[in-house]
Amino acid sequence: LRGRRSLAPLSAAAEVAVYRIVEEAVTNALKHAAARTITVEIQSVDDGLHVAVADDGVGITASADSTGMGLQSIHERATELGGTCVVGVGPDGRGTLVRVTLPVAPGTGGVAGWDSSGS
Repeated sequence: LRGRRSLAPLSAAAEVAVYRIVEEAVTNALKHAAARTITVEIQSVDDGLHVAVADDGVGITASADSTGMGLQSIHERATELGGTCVVGVGPDGRGTLVRVTLPVAPGTGGVAGWDSSGS
């Protein structure tokens, strides 16, 4: 798990969405990838929040991408917060990488779905 401890607080809805996105991506890697290593990285960056889950498993096929509800659920959760979800080959050319980006909310300096009060 990689991330900074100083991430801004999430709204309850965004917190649940990010948790479920990571949970589903890790579950998929455990169930389907035969991975030895799974890496979760969460970063707060200028253009929003980046969440990446990578594994060193067997990779994803086109048919797996279209038949399961897990990746569809990840995509839907990201879209609900105005973000994107890209699923592809892992960073070293093998395995799978699920990358979710949630955008900065216009005029707030914060990520869409973030609640600066922490509630």
